[in-house]
Amino acid sequence: MPIKGDILSAKYAPQIRIYDTAQGSSKLKGGITESIRVDYEVRVFWYAEPTAFDVFDDGGEIRRKDGKSFFDDGFAVGETFSVQFGYDANGQSGSGTISAISEDGFTIFSDISTLTNDSYDSTVEYLVAGTNNLNKCM
Repeated sequence: MPIKGDILSAKYAPQIRIYDTAQGSSKLKGGITESIRVDYEVRVFWYAEPTAFDVFDDGGEIRRKDGKSFFDDGFAVGETFSVQFGYDANGQSGSGTISAISEDGFTIFSDISTLTNDSYDSTVEYLVAGTNNLNKCM
C-alpha cells in the first residue's frame, strides 16, 4: 500500500534545559553530549495514482485502467477519500465516502457527484487519497 507521511510540526527539548511542554522550541538547541527530545506531529495517509482511469456518474464510479487494485492500495468500503486530477486550469477535485468496491478492486463507487465523466490517460496527473486517520503503520 502506498503510504505518504508529512511532518506537520516538530518541537525540540534539550535534556538539561528547562522545557515548557506546552510550547517547546522550534529550533534544535543542545550540546555535543546532550540528549535531545523531539516531538513530531505527523499526518499519514494512503493513496493511489492511477495512470489511466474512467469517471462515470459524475464521480460516483471511478474505474482504474492501469491493472492495479484499489484493495492493494489500502482502500475499503466506508472510508472517506479525496480525488484530484488535472492540475491545470481544467483541474478537478472532489471528496466523498466509498460505498462499494468492485470484486476485482478496479472500481470504487462513492457519493461524489462533482467530476466530469470521461476517459483519462497518463497525460492527466491523478491522485486518490484516503482521508481517514490511520492508527498504525507497519
